[in-house]
Amino acid sequence: FTDDAFDRIWTPEYNGYGTPIRNTSVYLTGRPDFPVPAAIFQTAEFSSTPIRFSWPADDQADGFFIFLYFSGLIQYGNSEASNMTVDISGKLICTFSVGYMKSMTLYDDQPLRYDAYSVSISATNGSTRPSINGFEVYKAYKATGYATYSQD
Repeated sequence: FTDDAFDRIWTPEYNGYGTPIRNTSVYLTGRPDFPVPAAIFQTAEFSSTPIRFSWPADDQADGFFIFLYFSGLIQYGNSEASNMTVDISGKLICTFSVGYMKSMTLYDDQPLRYDAYSVSISATNGSTRPSINGFEVYKAYKATGYATYSQD
């Protein structure tokens, strides 16, 4: 991805999770320690049902790091809200809201370990559709048996 500081590959899955919405007047790059291209925060999938994705566990990995990216692309009226919950493998991780033209990155600083991995993003009661801008999943491995130079 030409605008990515870390040369990550971002693959859009349009209509994979819902209806894509793009707002190019939003220019956000997320947290300074986890910058993402502005195009990621300018495009989101909105769904009338929970957004779900999953993958199997890997016996070789020591868990997975998951990064979920959200931004407020729509300015909601008084009778609407954008409150969502995130569940990972059946465990409620958090309930949150993203304000208009704001961004949020959800992650854990320790690898998550489950027998199988499933992420569900749902709208709370009385809220509008859930949405997501992007996500990343990284396998975690313990670096054992690697010696460093003793003079360091």
